[in-house]
Amino acid sequence: APTVSSHLTEHGVSVRGGGLDQDQTAEAVRLYEQGWSSGRLSKKFGVSAGTVLTVLRRARVSIRPRRGGPHGRRD
Repeated sequence: APTVSSHLTEHGVSVRGGGLDQDQTAEAVRLYEQGWSSGRLSKKFGVSAGTVLTVLRRARVSIRPRRGGPHGRRD
């Protein structure tokens, strides 16, 4: 059975992949190691923070503990 993306492609609609290409991955690794958060990277690359973390893990980057948010904030 045809998929939604195959219907879109058939009608000339460009369908984005779900991750980052090799150059974007290299840039994401570099920026993350400079202190950028996964949330900030997700906005830059137009993907979810979960996708960013998956890409970083696949690149064997050590993921920092979460800061802020309802469970990470210590006042």
